[in-house]
Amino acid sequence: YKNQYLYGIYNFPKDSNVNSWGDGGNVGQSSLAQYIATGASRSAKFTKQPELLWWRNQTAGKFYNNVSQFGFDAIFYMDTDDMEDRAPIDYPRDHCFIDNGLTSMHSDLVNTPRTSLYFRSGMYGSFNHTQSDINAFMIEVGGEEIAWKSGYYDTYGSTHHQNFSKTTPAHNTITVDNGIGQPINQFDADGRITMFLTNTD
Repeated sequence: YKNQYLYGIYNFPKDSNVNSWGDGGNVGQSSLAQYIATGASRSAKFTKQPELLWWRNQTAGKFYNNVSQFGFDAIFYMDTDDMEDRAPIDYPRDHCFIDNGLTSMHSDLVNTPRTSLYFRSGMYGSFNHTQSDINAFMIEVGGEEIAWKSGYYDTYGSTHHQNFSKTTPAHNTITVDNGIGQPINQFDADGRITMFLTNTD
């Protein structure tokens, strides 16, 4: 739990227009701000991570800065007025979440505009809110999606969701079976990241 905050910092960075993986990955920070603000405040309080508080303020804080705006989600909110945020200026620009197969690489983690590369090859396959995107990549430059997944998340299990958004052809990855791609909603449609190397050059 203490490392949970790293997911947001690396996969949903400041001034990025979209989330990266899974259902809802095509919606912007304004749409997810309420969930970020409540969840991140709670995590920051428990873990005492000032970088998490910074991330919350730089993303959700632009849209939600008063608990009265949260509606029902206010029950998950925790007051962090006794904490000071701190930008992750000494963090590596890249991070590999080896346990769930996500890699995020950025030209700059704190400042914008930036260039970002995301890659997924995870052990949880395409089950539930994940998609058939093993060995897929995405590129964002200056807040614009240069190479991104297609489709959208309208309703879980809708015709579009099941027949396109979750499928391999909707992502930047390869198929070797006449374009059919990986099966959806299966744990064993998985992959692995076996090595990750990065440097500061």
